[in-house]
Amino acid sequence: MTHRRWMILLLLLTALMALSVAAINYVADIFGVFRDPRGRSLTVYSNERTAKYLLNQRYVPENFHALVIGSSSTANWNVDLFQGPRVYNESMDGGNAAEEKLLVEEALRSGHFEYALVSVTPFATSSDSLQEGGMGTPRRREALGSVNVLREEATALLVHLHVMKRKFYADGSKELTEAIPAHARFPQQAYHIDPDALRDYRSMIAELRQNHVIVIFVVPPLSQPLLEENQEQMKRYFERTELISPGDLVIDCNGPEFLGFRSDISNFDDGIHLTHDAARVLSVQLNTDLQRLLKQAEQRGGSGG
Repeated sequence: MTHRRWMILLLLLTALMALSVAAINYVADIFGVFRDPRGRSLTVYSNERTAKYLLNQRYVPENFHALVIGSSSTANWNVDLFQGPRVYNESMDGGNAAEEKLLVEEALRSGHFEYALVSVTPFATSSDSLQEGGMGTPRRREALGSVNVLREEATALLVHLHVMKRKFYADGSKELTEAIPAHARFPQQAYHIDPDALRDYRSMIAELRQNHVIVIFVVPPLSQPLLEENQEQMKRYFERTELISPGDLVIDCNGPEFLGFRSDISNFDDGIHLTHDAARVLSVQLNTDLQRLLKQAEQRGGSGG
């Protein structure tokens, strides 16, 4: 075989392999971007930022009508316990306003959501960097053969073979299974306010309201000892950012109503993140407040502020 024929054969085989991989990825369609995702049960397996961005293109808008927006402190909340419209949890580990805004914008392109439960925490505005190499705006064609999709499919296979434990669920929530370092103190760098992140947060809220989404702010709980250490700093943070205005719908998990929950330190892994069982208990309590505020918003006839 001549060198020229060998090169042609190699190129043809490479092209055939690439087409085969693309065809398999198209049929599997693990992000629900190529065919009707209605009624399907799709989930993140590995790279939650890229995966959630692509899932928000069709899967989330077609199957869910409410959102939880936040970082790791809300990631394991049991949103399936919230009565009413089906809820998708957009929360991501270390998620900030810039990253959450990308997800929300993608979901709003074709979705119609009744309400959004938006976490208010210093972690959201401390940085506007896009993590995992830069989430950016992955194009749909990445689902046909990128490193990300291959990694997702490989992890999915290991999960289905019970080699790896499932971490994510079809409603966007996840298990916080990794060992989380105990914080002797609340990380002080979280109180840094990045002006771009704050701008992104406000812009995201405005976009939700422009799309007639009821916005309900939620302040995630800190364990009572950690809250007492940070009471003044948290107060200054809310004053400086002015993220919550008078008249807004708010569930403050650091308020008196949740004192009993916060005082049980066994509810927390590290003073910030909830254990699996505590997340379920809190979700039940949150649902009660959520239903009350939704009725209040309905009586107002507005978008919750």
